[in-house]
Amino acid sequence: MHKNQGSTKTLILFLKPTQYKNMKIFYSWQSHEENKLLLTKIGKIMKLFTFFFLVATLQISAKGYSQNVTLTTSNITLKRAFRQISQQTGYSFFINHKLLKDAGTVSLSLKDATITEALQACLKGQELTYTIIDKTVILKAKETTNSPLLNSIPPSHLLTGSVIDSANRTPLSGVTIQVRETTTGTTTDANGNFSLQVPDDAVLIVSFLGYEHKEIPVNGKNVINITLAATTTGLNQLVVIGYGTQKEKDLTGAISTITNRDIQNLPVRSAQEAIQGKVPGVLVTASSGSPGSLGVVHIRGIGSINGSNSPLYIVDGLPQNDVGWLDPNDIATISVLKDASSTAIYGARASNGVIIITTKKAKLDQPIRVSLDAYYGIQSP
Repeated sequence: MHKNQGSTKTLILFLKPTQYKNMKIFYSWQSHEENKLLLTKIGKIMKLFTFFFLVATLQISAKGYSQNVTLTTSNITLKRAFRQISQQTGYSFFINHKLLKDAGTVSLSLKDATITEALQACLKGQELTYTIIDKTVILKAKETTNSPLLNSIPPSHLLTGSVIDSANRTPLSGVTIQVRETTTGTTTDANGNFSLQVPDDAVLIVSFLGYEHKEIPVNGKNVINITLAATTTGLNQLVVIGYGTQKEKDLTGAISTITNRDIQNLPVRSAQEAIQGKVPGVLVTASSGSPGSLGVVHIRGIGSINGSNSPLYIVDGLPQNDVGWLDPNDIATISVLKDASSTAIYGARASNGVIIITTKKAKLDQPIRVSLDAYYGIQSP
């Protein structure tokens, strides 16, 4: 360092390494300000060098994670194929292990393929699909849209129509219209009209209280007008009452009827057992545990504490106090009169109800038929 006239100067030596034997020394004198400016320039150069170095490094890194897929394999699992694609691209894979286990093997021949092309080649013929979110590949099972169940559903269309009474041609409201063997159905409106989405080969079940039951095939029709006829099934049946016979639709009293068809297959020993569980409001209990003991009949409960609670029996028009002697196989019908109107016919004896029994009678021009029913019981002391 050399001082000259109050100023400080710095001696900087430059060595030229190319001359080994006779090395020459080059020097220059610089002021402090010039040295400071030089250091500033050197700092800027170093900063620029560092910036460009980082940019080049990031470009190399980005290039390494966005490169295409080059892969040639034969009969490898999807898990192994995804692992190799992940190593080349940096993508992560998210998938259920069960789906990977059920998937088949793949053979790949890829060169500079994009991630989309690589995934399509891997999933060709597989029941899998994928979605790419950022750097993650999400794989899932394909949604089945052509299953045999769906293919078996026949084409359907909108069916409209109306339901009217066959006698007076008035519309019927509230008629139930249902597709057979399904839960699809509707009801008619106040004008008797309806609309329903039905298959082309559907069969409609039409029902309404007091009217006949109908089944109508659609056969691809768009409009079906239906007529229903009132039914009188059961209303014209004759019922034996105290003063003869009467149609069931004209009865106002509480009467229940049992026919021979209801009891012919029951192992009963008496008429009392024949009506057990068959008539509402009638209770039949055993009088004792002895074999062959008759039942005790109460109609609509017990009417007297001290008096008799047994009903009045009428067999072919003759009053009876007991019917234990009557063979159940000889019974044609049993009518049970349960309300107070029976007392108007039979008087006070009918206060506990009346059981009217009509026995079988021979029919003209019918062959003789013989049947045998035998029952026995054992009582231990």
